[in-house]
Amino acid sequence: MVAKSVNMTKRTIYSKYEDKEAFFKAAVIRAIERVAAFQAKALVSCECATLEETLNCVARMRMDQMTRSEGLRLLRILNSEAYRFPEIFELSSNHITTPVVEFLARRLEKHAETGEIKVDNPKLAATAFLSMVVGAPIRIIGSGNPIDESGIEERISFCIELFMNGIRKR
Repeated sequence: MVAKSVNMTKRTIYSKYEDKEAFFKAAVIRAIERVAAFQAKALVSCECATLEETLNCVARMRMDQMTRSEGLRLLRILNSEAYRFPEIFELSSNHITTPVVEFLARRLEKHAETGEIKVDNPKLAATAFLSMVVGAPIRIIGSGNPIDESGIEERISFCIELFMNGIRKR
């Protein structure tokens, strides 16, 4: 099927890859790179005036990224194959998750420097925010169960408010 879709023979494809496992890894790596490239462009637009706007932009970008057909297929592959191929899970984490965490951590540090918020560990706070806002919905969507847009909107708003209430300087 793959050979036919790219107008090649199986023999040509397997001349480029050692075996099916190598071919599979190459395909997953390419998918990770495409999602990471989409994300890198999207993160640029998430540099907003307020922290709430930035959090909102990042949350929506991640939800959009993971609900697109390519992101959803990658999520399902990672969920089902990461135990056999831990290197693809690590690559995904390094190219997709880590850049978002680092982006948010830098924003949190910036806002902490102004005294607007208090965050002792920006990377951990960024990770907690992402887990809270997109963790459960992505697992639900990844399992084949849709979430309506209003449910996503409500969750994003609730999580941003909860997160901001937790980091505001008192």
